[in-house]
Amino acid sequence: MKYKRSSVFSTDRGFTLLEILFVIMIIAVLAAVILPRAFEAKINAKNSSLKESCTELASFASQWAQQAINSQDDNSTALLSDYFATLTGQNQTNGSEDWNFSVWIADDQNPSNWKRDNPITPAGRTEDLNLCVEDILASANKVLKNPFNGTNLFSSATNYPIRAGHPVTGAVACAGHGAPENTVLFALLYQGSASNTYDLTDPDAFYAGQESTSVQGLRNGVFLARMKH
Repeated sequence: MKYKRSSVFSTDRGFTLLEILFVIMIIAVLAAVILPRAFEAKINAKNSSLKESCTELASFASQWAQQAINSQDDNSTALLSDYFATLTGQNQTNGSEDWNFSVWIADDQNPSNWKRDNPITPAGRTEDLNLCVEDILASANKVLKNPFNGTNLFSSATNYPIRAGHPVTGAVACAGHGAPENTVLFALLYQGSASNTYDLTDPDAFYAGQESTSVQGLRNGVFLARMKH
């Protein structure tokens, strides 16, 4: 006796246009839900990696400041706060509460002690300072990279926004700001993917509420130092 196979289980049955459109619609909905979240997770992971690099960079900057002050002669009166001030592009601290300055660490055109290009001798030091933060990293065989473009954070060609002519995601700046009780705060700030300016005085230049013109903005950055002045 022959049995007739049900058409429900037939392998030679094709898909109707309606079924194909339905499957495409499901795929499109899933893609619309999953892809933005996957992209956001990727961006957040890179920002987390950058924050870790900034934390490590802050440690190297502290080592630099300590090594630099230990190398000064007996006639020098420079303090740690003076050395940290040179990382913001200044050669001395200022006692007023509205004191604030900042500089891109990859800047090779304006004075600071992040790179060797334009070193600053801090106020109170009687001899030249031939040491920069990048030297400390080099002595430790350490290279810190921008996770967004894969280049050294100190690379002027890729991480100095003013040279690039537009914001550079992952570019790092150092800022200092006068605070109450005769203190000054120093912090590292970095550009996020939504940053729309490289103006260091503009809150929109940085990621997630960081900014260089307020104490709270610096507290949203990566802690570098809190000094008495």
